[in-house]
Parts: sequence; C-alpha cells; structure tokens
Amino acid sequence: MDWLRANEVILDFQDNTVSFTKNGEPIQWQVSVDTTIPVVQITKSADVCFALACQFGQHYRVANTLFVVQLEEAGTPTPDIEDFPPQMKVLADEFKEVFEAIPDGLPPDRAVGHTIPVEPGKLPPFRPLYRLSLAEYEEAKQQIEEYLRKGWIEPSASPYGAPILFVNKKGGGLRMCVDYRALNKITIKNRYPLPRIEDLFDRLQGAQWFSALDLVQGYHQLRITEEDVPKTAFRSPFGHFQWRVLSFGLTNAPASFQRAMNDVFREAIGHFVLVYLDDILVYSKTEEEHTQYLKWVLGKLREHKFYARLWKCHFYKRELEYLGHLVGNDGLKVDPKKVVAVQNWHVPQDVGQIRSFLGLANYFRRFLENYSTVVAPLTALTRKGSAWEWTRQCQEAFDKVKTKLTNAPVLVLPNPSKPYEVVTDASTVGIGAVLLQEGRPVAFESRKLSPAEQRYTTSEQELRVVVHALRTWRCYLEGVEFVVTTDHCPNTYFSTQATLTRRQARWAELLSGFTFDIRYRAGSTNMADPLSRQPIGAATGLEDTEDKAVVAACFGILAVARVSEVTFSGFLKRIRTGYHIDSWFQNPQNTKGLKYEHELWWREQEIVVPHVGNLRNDIIEEVHSTRYGGHLGIKKTRWALSDVYWWPGLGTEVQQFVSRCDACARNKSDTKKPGGLLQPLEIPDEPWESVSLDFITDLPKTRDGHTAILVFVDRLTKMVHFVATTTDVSAEDTAKLFVAHVFRLHRLPRVLVSDRDPRFTSRFWHEVTRTLGTKLKMSSAFHPQTDGQTERANRTLEQMLRSFIGPTQDDWDDLLPVVEFAVNNSVHEGTHEKPFILNCGRHPTTPATHGIGGLRVPAAQDFVGKQQEALKSARRWLQLSQQRQKSSADMKRREVSFEVGDKVLLSTKNIRLKIHGARKLFPRWIGPFEVIQRVGVVAYKLKLPGTLQIHNVFHVSLLNKYIAEGKYLPPPTIVLGEELFYEVERVLMHRDRQRGRKTV
Repeated sequence: MDWLRANEVILDFQDNTVSFTKNGEPIQWQVSVDTTIPVVQITKSADVCFALACQFGQHYRVANTLFVVQLEEAGTPTPDIEDFPPQMKVLADEFKEVFEAIPDGLPPDRAVGHTIPVEPGKLPPFRPLYRLSLAEYEEAKQQIEEYLRKGWIEPSASPYGAPILFVNKKGGGLRMCVDYRALNKITIKNRYPLPRIEDLFDRLQGAQWFSALDLVQGYHQLRITEEDVPKTAFRSPFGHFQWRVLSFGLTNAPASFQRAMNDVFREAIGHFVLVYLDDILVYSKTEEEHTQYLKWVLGKLREHKFYARLWKCHFYKRELEYLGHLVGNDGLKVDPKKVVAVQNWHVPQDVGQIRSFLGLANYFRRFLENYSTVVAPLTALTRKGSAWEWTRQCQEAFDKVKTKLTNAPVLVLPNPSKPYEVVTDASTVGIGAVLLQEGRPVAFESRKLSPAEQRYTTSEQELRVVVHALRTWRCYLEGVEFVVTTDHCPNTYFSTQATLTRRQARWAELLSGFTFDIRYRAGSTNMADPLSRQPIGAATGLEDTEDKAVVAACFGILAVARVSEVTFSGFLKRIRTGYHIDSWFQNPQNTKGLKYEHELWWREQEIVVPHVGNLRNDIIEEVHSTRYGGHLGIKKTRWALSDVYWWPGLGTEVQQFVSRCDACARNKSDTKKPGGLLQPLEIPDEPWESVSLDFITDLPKTRDGHTAILVFVDRLTKMVHFVATTTDVSAEDTAKLFVAHVFRLHRLPRVLVSDRDPRFTSRFWHEVTRTLGTKLKMSSAFHPQTDGQTERANRTLEQMLRSFIGPTQDDWDDLLPVVEFAVNNSVHEGTHEKPFILNCGRHPTTPATHGIGGLRVPAAQDFVGKQQEALKSARRWLQLSQQRQKSSADMKRREVSFEVGDKVLLSTKNIRLKIHGARKLFPRWIGPFEVIQRVGVVAYKLKLPGTLQIHNVFHVSLLNKYIAEGKYLPPPTIVLGEELFYEVERVLMHRDRQRGRKTV
C-alpha cells in the first residue's frame, strides 16, 4: 500500500491496466488474469508479506509484472456433497428441495406471521436519511432492486419511516439494514418464551448420534401480517419501501421465529428434535433411528417450504457444537472456547500480574473448596517486602486454581429463568468479559486488542468489549432481559440519540436484538478487569471488518453502585483468626452464655465478632454502604447487622459509622428539628424609628404600567404604606420612593430591615443609607424569616387585592390607597391597637362615622398623654407577642452552634444550580465549607469557592456539621444557574453611543 500511495498508482479495472510515473517517465502495465495462481489463505496479519514473498516471489519471477492478489481469512472450507456420510447423500438427493436457494416471491402464508403491536396513542416514528458513501449508495440500489424482484419489499406510502444503514459482511461486501430503534421503542414486547437451554440439554441424556441444521436467511422465510407491513417502512435515496417478509432489527423477531419453529416441529420437540431459533438439532440413540428422524425433520421442512444451507449443516456426528456446548455420546461438555481465556492465562511475571489473577479467582472463592489453602503460595508473593520467587508450589497452585475455575461446579449451565449479567472491562492491551448468573460464571471471554483497536478512545474500547460479548453470547442473551456491568461511564443514551455516527450505525442492528440495562461498577471491584489486563498472546486470525466498528457513547447509566471488596466468606476467615488475637475471648466470664460451633462463637443465632483491626468497621460498611445495604439509617442498619452478627457496643458503633457516612450526609434529608432558636428583633422605642421594606413582584401589568408593589412597615405601630411601582425599578428609584413615602411623611428611620434583594444590596443603596445615617439590617442568605413582619403584611395585602380586583386584573394599583387605609385602620394582633391611632392619636373618620355629632375633641395634654400611653401599651403587647412566638417556635427548633474552623454542609434547596438530570437525584447538601465567622447568634459566614457567587452568610438551619471520615465522593461542580442576580462591585468603564436623538 505504501508503494501504491508513494507512486500515485492508478488501477483501471475496466481496461485491466496499472499506470504510474517512475523517474519522470509514465509507465503503463497491462494486467492479465491468471486463474492458475493458487488462492492464498492467511491466518495472521504478519503472514501477508511471507505469503507474497514465498508463494509469488519464488514461483512467479516475471519482470515488470504486478500481481494484484485478494487475500481472505482462512476459514472452514465449504463441504462438498461427497464429504457427507453415505446415508446423508441419499437424504440430500431425496430432499433436495430443502437445500435449494430460496425462490423468488413471498414465503407461504403460514399459521404464524410476524405482528408489530404499537403502544396506543404513539405517533408513527419518522427519521431522516443517513448519509451514504458512494459504495453504499450503489449497494443500496442493487439490493433494493433485488428485494423488489424477489417480492420481499414493495413501494410504500406509510407515515412510518426508518433510515437504512450498512454493515460489512464477514466474507466481504455490504449488507443493508434498517435502523428500527424508534419503532422498537414503541412496540409492545412479545413475551413468547425462548426455550430454556438447560431444559434442552436435559433431553440429550443417552443420545449417541447428532445432526445440526441451519436455515438460510431464516427471518426472510416468515411473512409480516398485512396490517403491520406499513410499520416496517424504510427510507432510501431511491424511495420509500416496506417489508413483506420479516426483517432483521425488529424487536419481536426472535419470538415470532421461535413460535413458527415450534409450530412446525411441535410433536417431535423434546423427543428427537431441539429447536432454538434457526438452530435445529436432531439426536438419537442409534444410527437407524437417526436416519428416520432426519427424514421426518427434512420432510417437515419441505412440507412447510423452509430452506437450509447444506454447507453449514452437520450430519451423523458423534460430537458437535450446539448453543455454546459440546454435545456427544459422553454427555454434555463445556465448549473449550468458553474458558480459553482462563486456561491460556500466562504464568505471572510480577506481583501486579499475580494480583490480577487472584482478583479474578477471589470473586468466585465462595464456590471453590479449600480456596484459601490452594492459593496460599500465591498470596504469599503479594505480601509487602516478600521477594519474588516463582517456585514449584506456586506453579502447582496456579494450575490448580485454573483447573478449579474451568470445571464444575464453578461453570454452571445457563438457566434462562434466572437473570444474566455480563461484566465487561477493557484495558489498553485487551478486553475481558464474564457471563454470570447469580454471581456464578457461565463463561469467560478475553482477547487482545488489535493495533487499530488499541488506538480507540477509552469509551470506544469499553464499548467494543460490550459488543464483542453480546455477539459471543447471543445464544444466551437474545430474547431475555439482562444487565451489562462496566467500569466506564459513557455520556449519552443510544436509544434516544437523534443521529448516529458511522460507527454507531454499524452496530444499531446488532444491539436492537437485545434488551438490557447498563450499570456501573468501580474498576477495582470488576471481576472482568483482570481478564482484560492479563498479558494475552498475539491475536489470532485476521480481524473481521465488522469487528472494528465500535459504538461510541451509546449507553446511559441507570445506577451507580459501590460493591464491597469483602465477601461473607472473607469475613468468616478474619473472624476465626481474630478470636486468637482479641483478649476478650480469653476470659471465660466473657464467653459465658456463648456457644462454640464450626470454629465460631455464637450468641444465640448471631456470630460474635472480635475487636480486631477494622473488622467490625468493614462489616458495618458492607451492610450499610453497598448497593445491597442502600445506605439505610441507623436503626435499619443495626437491625440488618443483628440478624447475623453481634458484639458489645454494636449499636453505638453503628450510630457513629452512619453519622460519619459521607454519602448519607450529602444525599439524605435532615429529619431533625431545624437548627437555630428564634431571635426576635429589638422592639423600637418610637414610631418609624425602625422600618422594614420589601417588594411584591410578578403582578399583572396595570393600565398605568405598574407590575410591583413596594411595601413599607413601621415596626412599632405596624402602619403600612403600599407604593405601586415596576418590577425593574432601580436602586436609585427605590431610594426616591423611600424619601417620598417615609422620610417626607414621618421621619428618617434609624434602622432599615430588608431581605437580600439586589436593589437593597447594591452599592448605591448602601451609600444612600450611610449618608443619611441609617443602619441596614438584612436577612442571611436564603432565610427571609428575618423580615417576617413585611412578609406577613404582603400576605394581607395580596388577600385583600384578590377580594376587590376586577376580572381584567389591571386596576389593582387604583385599590392600593383604600387597602392601605383599611390595613392601618384595623387592630393589629401584635399591638392590640390600630396603627392609625398609634401614629395619629385618634380614630380616623370613615364613611361609616362621617357626620356623627357629639364627638368630643380631647385637650392637647390629654391627646399627647393618651398617645404615649397607647404606644407604651403597644410595646408591652409586642413584647408578650414576641415571647409567645419565640416559645412556640423554639419548641420546633433546636439550638445549634459551630466554631470557627468547623466544616459544614450547605443545603441546596434554595440554591439554583446548573444540574444535569433530575434535581430530585441531586445531592441535598454540598460542601464541606469552612466556617470563618459567627454573625450574630444564629448565622455564620462560610468560605465559599469562587464559582459559588452568592452571599456567604447563612442561617444555621441551612447548615449541617460535617463529621464524615475517610474516603468520600467528591462534591459536584458548583455552578450557579442563570436565574440568580449578581451584585456589580464597580463599573470599570463606560461609553456613550448616539442612537438617533438618544444618547445611550
């Protein structure tokens, strides 16, 4: 290829010429086709040069001659009819119709057709075309014309439309497929059962003769029901078409095909026929019976017009491969290819490799007899300070462990009624996978990555092993739901991805035939990890082009789980060893009432755990922190432990462990009483000495353009002023309203109380109040209860406006004066007096009292005296009211305090963060953050990161002390949402622009 590229060689296959330039001179060679040259078959990529040099360089030394050779992977040679047993030759001739090519036209109208029931109310999915290469474009045209000629597809006017894509055939060429993911998503799943593989093998007891038949294009031999044909419509550059026969990629295809096969062979299934999709096995005890059974099976295929590939069938065998197992006259055997990854494990060369091997074996130790004794020579090499020496005992232990791993009872027969788990992992050198059921291995798989695959990204390599594992174990996984466990987190969802890359498109058909979830497991606890990282030998065989297509970022993560590295059997060993170390068990008084059985101390039904190292802590962690424990609370964790274990002080240790659990601290709701006792504000001595203010916003726009209300409340007399304004009113305009409605009418307040509205936190507002000599008091971040008086006045105002507002809701600003009068003329619950009287010293005249004579006008001295007495009475009532409120509030609160330097978690309930996903699943607490100052009695200033641009003083009810120890999950990146306002510290520069007559 380098020579062709360097010399810019032009191959003209129409004229059979090769043209290039050498030393400036044009050269053209005429190519002649020599059919006598033998076909070159290679098994390794390194064989290419050797094959060309030996088979062509020596035998065909012709000057100025270029040999263009097509190399193909050596595979199983196509059998000839003469290679079959004599009995089969007769049967092949008698039933020759079965082995003919599928005729054009539709298959027979069978009793079973493929249906596509769709969920009610779902719209027909319709997706855009994928871009095709020139080769794919030509191939699409050719295949569509062929399918039209055969009658398998027809033009369509259906509202459905799926795009086409292409995958490479194993033997070369392209195969057209349809991306039915959108249709499969809304298709009601067919629960027709596939056979239990374990039950199939149970029927083979005593069988001596076996034959296997493989149907040609099995799916295309089944019709789609007429009413469901439009649902299969697909789009192409040459038009809109729909399938008349069953197509690959439809989600219920396996169930429909299995049902059709069962209907054909129903009376013989379990007697001398096994059928799993298109794999048919005929078995018998004698050769004579076998011939009769084969005639019956072939007769059924001919009767129902099903067609088989003669060259892929096997007849009259004493042993053959079926569904991943070897069936023979010696019984059922495990296919050696399933465990070759473990059997071919190279002898470890260092401590890291021996740890990888033991990491795999340790996961299955509960199923291996005397495991600890067997691996003792190997584990000795992993101890710190031990010299590396591979002895005869190490080799024997290594071989024995491999033998135990690859023989029953470790490898179990697959049981389709139990859930499957595919555990995968990839490293930079290889990929590994384990097929599990209930934690026990069914098969191992691993291989080295090809040089091209080693250049894939991490995501591509991790997903490459998933695709490889699903293809390898298709016979187990097709038609059932299972779980794929990986130690890598892809970024997007394949099933909902709007468009596919070329690599993704090549795998769409394969993945659509499986139903599975993806789960995450840390690499240190992934038992497939050692399979991918062992020093595997060179890859054998040329890689199929289809194998190199990798789906990138095609699966979503549904759950994150941490699996403990410690198993139950591991605990038992540590417990037994701990009895000899813990002196507590040496005192007979302590063990009185306990019983000793199976080398364990028991307290009734619980195992007594010694106090040795971190053993007790590890057991609590296993019960509480793993996915099986679920991070339950103190009581439930203690109950779960008490079912199996006991030791003195268990409850206390559980409480300490759970209270220090980082995951619980971040993600659980605080069920304790809110922190911080009520701290009432000081009662003013004079009217309008202390004023609170707040905004009511997001109101309907009035005819005058008002959309908000500015509320002023005197904290002593409770008199209010309601001022109509706009939502976007500036801090400067707010100051003008304050002067017009408070300062002008009453006085300059000594104290202003507000929330942390940007207008009140602005530098302008601070400068105005500083100049006027007024002190600002603001609520802590996200704690508006500081300004509870104004909040209460706001609710009263809103209730009254709702009672009088018109249907268009554009006249509420006209009602503000009368509503303000009504509030000021009503008795306040806290002062037991009307605000108007406390401010003016008299009752106001109302329409109800207007014109009533005889009202006595008090003397000036009496007027002043009564007003002062009313104010004193109001203060007394306010004090009593505050005491009642504090007593009532403190019953629902608890006193909490922190020291400077403490670490605390901050509640996220009021912080608008940028969250990817559902907020319900986001941690309820973030941090930890350091306390840098105590502000008042119930507020604290925190040291926040630069990304969290909010006020850093918080009420104690929004904080939780952080006491977690050891490892903890890193806090999520804190990024504020775009809805929050930010305070402008200062303006660095400004520029005037002229727009017409306006200067901006």
